[in-house]
Amino acid sequence: MVVDETSLINGINFTVIARPDSGWGWISGKVVAGIGEAASGSFVYAVDDMNEVVSFAMTDKNGNFVLDGVAPGEYTVVPDRADYMNAVVATAVVSTNNFNPFVNVRLENDAPSDAKDASVVTNYQLSQNFPNPFNPSTTIRYSIPEAGVVTVKVFNILGKEVATLVNGYHQAGSFNVSFDASNLSSGVYLYQIEAGSFKATKKLTLIK
Repeated sequence: MVVDETSLINGINFTVIARPDSGWGWISGKVVAGIGEAASGSFVYAVDDMNEVVSFAMTDKNGNFVLDGVAPGEYTVVPDRADYMNAVVATAVVSTNNFNPFVNVRLENDAPSDAKDASVVTNYQLSQNFPNPFNPSTTIRYSIPEAGVVTVKVFNILGKEVATLVNGYHQAGSFNVSFDASNLSSGVYLYQIEAGSFKATKKLTLIK
């Protein structure tokens, strides 16, 4: 049928489907740790492309989680638990075609090292911040076995530097530095140490 702008057409029915409000999707999945055991009691975060935490949850005894109230978009799903240093994240896309994506994520630990006399530092080390998650401040501990220039910086999940905590010459030893994130938004961040040829990076999570 061809009509012009002055034509009147009768007898045509339309069905209008309401568009749902944002936040109608959810992300479900499972957190595993070590060699595959369920990681119960873990925090899980959905982080958007602006590094904002849009939803978070805690896993049940089987390591399962549900992140609800999620709008359409692409998210990084990040697990975290105090006794694990590293995480393997996953990407989840919520859309009208898939409003409940399922992802698996993993917690991993650094290889264990032999206990050393705390008064003698023999290795470079960057420890997990505590507390984590945190609001608004947390403490980062690091050790260097020899004197030299040390930098400790914080980056957002997109790799943009947001803070320089340490930038100077240090004698050998163990040190604590406080990170105040009062001026930053909730999200997952990375902190990195460089000392001589040593470089290490870990993640921290700010929740406001």
